[in-house]
Amino acid sequence: MVGATGRTGRLLVKKLSKRGYSVRALARDPAKAKILFGGIAPIYRGDLQKIETLTKPVRGVRAVVCAAGGVHFGGSEGPKYVDYLGVANLVEVVREFQVGHFVLISSVGVSKPFHSMNLFGKVLKWKRRGEEALRESGLSYTIIRPGGLLDEEGGVTTKLYSARGTSLMG
Repeated sequence: MVGATGRTGRLLVKKLSKRGYSVRALARDPAKAKILFGGIAPIYRGDLQKIETLTKPVRGVRAVVCAAGGVHFGGSEGPKYVDYLGVANLVEVVREFQVGHFVLISSVGVSKPFHSMNLFGKVLKWKRRGEEALRESGLSYTIIRPGGLLDEEGGVTTKLYSARGTSLMG
């Protein structure tokens, strides 16, 4: 799980682990990850901008889930460096290690250049560029474009399909 200590990432690590999946948590701050996860997932120090930190946690996995997201005005932590260049780095490593599937959590509205979220660091522009890097990679992938995620139980069930039309859920 890339972006494991973020809001979405931490929920996914916990839920996937609870359902019996073997999850690796990639975090820039392993101490924070250890507090969040205890012993439920191995924790790897990694940074999407430092490609050499991505190889060890990716080696030998069947799928990578990327829930990382840049901060609106974060310089090197901003959308350009996380949502585009960082995702492109991760795509390169996933391709090199022949990982079976890449799941990218993006955002609704990436295809709308005049969306209000582009007023803050061009968030959606860079997320779209990250999606393009993944699409052009030749990897098997799924892109999820949530319109807003909440930290609560849902009530709506949806089928997810990969780029090749294979059902990923029920």
